[in-house]
Amino acid sequence: MKKKKDKPYNLPKLISKSLNPFKKVLVGFSGGMDSTVLLHILMTLRKLKKIKIDLRAIHINHHLQKESNLWESHCKKICDLWKISFLSKRVKISSKKYGVESESRAVRYREMRNVLRPKEVIMTAHHIDDQAETFLLALKRGSGPSGLSSMKFITSFQDKNIVRPLLSFEKTQLKKYAEENRLSWIEDRSNFQDLFDRNFLRIHVLSILNRRWPYFSKAISNSAKLCGDQENLIEELIKPHFLRLFNQKDNSLKIKELLTFSKIKRNVILRNWFKVNHLPNPSRIQLKVLWNNVIRTNPNSQPELVVFKKYVIRKFRNRLFCFQKFKEINESRIVWKNLSNDIFLPGNLGKLVVCRNKRNICSKTINKIRKPKTHEIVSIRFDVRSKEKVRLGTEIKSTTVKKIWRQCNIAPWMRRRIPAIFYNSKLIAIIDLFVTEEGSSISSNQICIKWIKK
Repeated sequence: MKKKKDKPYNLPKLISKSLNPFKKVLVGFSGGMDSTVLLHILMTLRKLKKIKIDLRAIHINHHLQKESNLWESHCKKICDLWKISFLSKRVKISSKKYGVESESRAVRYREMRNVLRPKEVIMTAHHIDDQAETFLLALKRGSGPSGLSSMKFITSFQDKNIVRPLLSFEKTQLKKYAEENRLSWIEDRSNFQDLFDRNFLRIHVLSILNRRWPYFSKAISNSAKLCGDQENLIEELIKPHFLRLFNQKDNSLKIKELLTFSKIKRNVILRNWFKVNHLPNPSRIQLKVLWNNVIRTNPNSQPELVVFKKYVIRKFRNRLFCFQKFKEINESRIVWKNLSNDIFLPGNLGKLVVCRNKRNICSKTINKIRKPKTHEIVSIRFDVRSKEKVRLGTEIKSTTVKKIWRQCNIAPWMRRRIPAIFYNSKLIAIIDLFVTEEGSSISSNQICIKWIKK
C-alpha cells in the first residue's frame, strides 16, 4: 500500500523544525510563486509562534523588463500586508561580460550580502525542479562530483550562509500550497523564453523527461545528494593532508610536499585551497596551467597566474599565495599634517591612527615611536629603497631594508603596500615591522601608531 503524501497545507509543519537554528532571516523575494510561498510559510510559522524569527524580505529590481517597477511595488504591498520588513535594491545588468543569467545571479547575491545583519542568513525558495536544472547545467559543463552535488540545504557564502528550506519539495507541491492559500504572485514572461540555458532545459528537456518518468527530477535530486556525500567523504579524508600544507595566517599553501602527491590527490588539495580563498571551483585546464606555469617553475622564480579575471596566484619561498588584483600605489609621499586626525591610505589599505587611550594602547611595541619635533614633517611613503641602510633601535650594526623584508618573509609584491613613517627625509618606522634608531624613544616621549586594515 502506497504511503499518503503530505497535504500541501502541511508544508509549514514539514519545514518548521529545519528552520529552528535560524533566528534572523533575509528572504530573496522576487514576487514569483516560489518565493511567495516561502515568505508565506515563514510568516505563518511566525504568526503561529512555531518559530522565533526576525524576518525581512529583499527584492532586487534588475530593470530587465518593462514591468520591473510594478513587480517591486507588488512585493512591497505583499510585505506590508503580511507585516514583514521590506527593502528593495535597484541594479543595472550588463550582459556583455558573462551573460544575463549569471550576471543577474551574481548581482543579486552581492546586493543581499551587502545588507545582511550579524547572524542573519539569506533564504531562497529553490526546490527539486531547480535542483534538476542545476544538475543538468553542471553536467553540460563537464563537472565532477563537486559541481554535480548542485545546491545544498545550507551553503557557505563568503562568511555568511544561504539556506534553502524548500529543496526537498517539488514545484507542484508549492503550486498546490499557493492555490489553496489563494496567494497572488508575478508571472515573469522571460521564464518562457528558451534563449536562456535554464529555461531551455525546463521547457524542452525536463518537461519531456518528467512526462516519461514522473520521478525523474526527484531521482536527479537524489543523485546530487550522493555526489555531495562523495565530495564530503573526499574532503574528510583529504583534510589532514590539506591542513598540514595550509597556513591559516595568510591562506598560503606549501608546495614542497604537494610535489610528492599523485595528480588526483594534489588537484583535490588545490581545489580545497581555491575554496578557502573564496574562489570558484577551478577547471582541469586551470589546474594544469597552475601546476606547469607556477608550481613547477624554478624555486627562485616568482611567477604569477591570473584566475577568474580578478585574482592573482603567486609563488614565494615554496608557498602559493592568492589575492585580488590591485593597482600599484603611485603616491610617493603623503603628508600627515595633524596626528590627531586619522589618515586614510591609498589602494584600499585602511588607515593609520595615533592611539589616544592609554588603556587601549597598541600591544605591538614595534609601532611605538618618538614624537616628531616641531620642525619635522611627518609623511607616509610606500617606496622605501631596498638597499637603504637602517639601524634598528636595539641593534648595534646597521642592515638593509631588503634584508629585513627577507627576514620577515614579506613577499616582493607586498613591500610597496606597507606604510613607512618618515620625519622629513629620515625613515622612522615601517608599520608592524620595525622602528629605526632615529624613531626610538623613551616611553614619556612616544606615540603609538596603529594600522587599521580593511
